[in-house]
Amino acid sequence: MSTSSRPPRLVLAHVSLAASAAALALLSGCGLEVGPNEPASNEELAGDPSPRAMSDLAIDIDEANTDAARVIVLPPTFSFVIDAGGPHAVLAPSVPESWGVGPIMHAEGDFLIVARQDVDPSALPADLASREGDAMTVYGADGRACAARLGTFSLVRRAYLDEESELDEAELEAGLGANDEPRTKDEIAEEAWDVAADAAPGRTMLVAKLDGLTGCDRPTWAHATRTPPALSFVPARDAAVNGATALEAFRALASYRTIQSTYDLAREELSPDDEETLALLEASPRWETFRDAEPTTTSLRDARSGREIVIVRAEVGDMCGDVFGGQLEAVFERDAARGTLIPRIERALDWSTTTAVLDVDGDGALDVLVGEALLLDAESADPRIVDIEAEYEGCSC
Repeated sequence: MSTSSRPPRLVLAHVSLAASAAALALLSGCGLEVGPNEPASNEELAGDPSPRAMSDLAIDIDEANTDAARVIVLPPTFSFVIDAGGPHAVLAPSVPESWGVGPIMHAEGDFLIVARQDVDPSALPADLASREGDAMTVYGADGRACAARLGTFSLVRRAYLDEESELDEAELEAGLGANDEPRTKDEIAEEAWDVAADAAPGRTMLVAKLDGLTGCDRPTWAHATRTPPALSFVPARDAAVNGATALEAFRALASYRTIQSTYDLAREELSPDDEETLALLEASPRWETFRDAEPTTTSLRDARSGREIVIVRAEVGDMCGDVFGGQLEAVFERDAARGTLIPRIERALDWSTTTAVLDVDGDGALDVLVGEALLLDAESADPRIVDIEAEYEGCSC
């Protein structure tokens, strides 16, 4: 896709002051930390890079969360990876509960409870059942690529323990039920299964164990080795853009200047009597270095196309009542011919961790993995979102 035909980039910013907050919804972003190894070679990842159409992923996540019968299947070019008693690939974020058979079992966790159930093989569609044994390329949080195979299938639901839940954390630690009677982790998992169903009826996931996986630190996503995504950006050790150039482009963004204006206004309107706070703000003329913070720059490259992107992140304050808090992440693409950086995505970090930049559906636009949400065409003003994050109603602070 040419530069001129790209959709308008998404612009989001997050800034807060002690008594107020201006935060826009988290919709997109991208990034990987530099890892020790390059991913598998093109030969190792050889295969048909063209996934099937992903129109079935153009969903409203609230609708999916309330439709227990909805089936949403991910293409072989992308799977979330979650911990369900070991790393598991999510093949379908939403499947009918009727695909399960046998008792509910505790798979993982004492705060985020992961409950699992065996799968009735006869209930699976042929295209899903045939994936058992598939060779997979799995990516850790550091960008390292590792090999695995799809093993046993399970259904999974997840639920947090918090004040809104029927579960009680202290009760779990003590192994006691409501009447101070011992209960097993599997009994706790049964309750978590029901709590998860009440919170998000359409969030029963079909997962497959990643057999033989070693050397991947905190695996986050995977694809069938025979079917890589059309684009997959990984850490670039010989980046053509230096940090100073990236920071200059970052500071030229309108969203950056908005946060800077808020920061300047905070200093101007602060009472001279508040000497400690004033000293904090005046110690740095720029918001991104408040409290000695430093923005980070990461360069990524797609091995097959040679496209290079640069991510600049800045996050200051704790956003939970600090004197000042600001968050911004920007994704630039390097114009190799001109040597300039073209803004693609700007977003509020909003506590999320961005873990992958890729093109799952082969349309040339950037798709991103932010925490446990996949944003398709993240550069647009209305990206399609597939979100598997467990519902949490407690306070993030």
